[in-house]
Amino acid sequence: MVPNEAMHSPEQPTLIDLNMLEKRVKKLERLCQEVDPFIPLSEELKNELSLFGIINWRDPDHLTKQIILMFEDSVKELRDLQESKIQ
Repeated sequence: MVPNEAMHSPEQPTLIDLNMLEKRVKKLERLCQEVDPFIPLSEELKNELSLFGIINWRDPDHLTKQIILMFEDSVKELRDLQESKIQ
């Protein structure tokens, strides 16, 4: 048995998984609040959005939907991981 396997099973989330996902949720939440799709985006925001795979900034509806869906999916994933950690 590998030492790390004794610490947790593949089904059980690690603290690193949870911390990374919590950071992702916080970044996406901030983007939801900061991005106004009807004004030009700063280069900093464009770079941050591209880290999430969002590169289409021209369509305001699509941009907004992408950020919100990523945020919702990440929140759900975090909640699921937290619940599986409790069990």
